[in-house]
Amino acid sequence: MIYEVTFFETLAKSIRIEADSPQQAKRHAEQLYSDETIVLGADDYQGGEIEVSEHSDQEPRPDDYRAPRKRAAPAGAPFAGRREPYLSVFRRA
Repeated sequence: MIYEVTFFETLAKSIRIEADSPQQAKRHAEQLYSDETIVLGADDYQGGEIEVSEHSDQEPRPDDYRAPRKRAAPAGAPFAGRREPYLSVFRRA
């Protein structure tokens, strides 16, 4: 099955602008952003989200990513037929 996965990132930055009105401050901020005087980058990251939906075109393409497939344990392996044990690492103070 092929899924469409969309990544969303939120970037935010606050600056101070001296102006006669909120509208003038907004126009000036838009100009600064448009001129690339204000550029948002990795330091301005506020969060992200991933959406997954079924893709209508199910024909694989060369640029598609493939999720790793779970391999069955060989017969006679210690965990054959069972899930592998859950391992966790705890950082102690």
